[in-house]
Amino acid sequence: MSAEREVIEHGVEIKHIQADVDTLMEDMVELKKRLDAIEKSLDEIKGGWKVLIGIAGVASFITTWIINHWFK
Repeated sequence: MSAEREVIEHGVEIKHIQADVDTLMEDMVELKKRLDAIEKSLDEIKGGWKVLIGIAGVASFITTWIINHWFK
């Protein structure tokens, strides 16, 4: 095999590898966007649980206060 032919073949292989790397980079960007969306959803859910627990705490306090004053 001549040196020129080897260089050409390596150049073609490098182009294929670069195309694969470019595709992987695009996939990684898409995966990052999806991960960010999942994290945002989880943060919203976590906030919802905090509100629900706060409401339950207030309701328990009011119920306890009513029962203590009703049966005194």
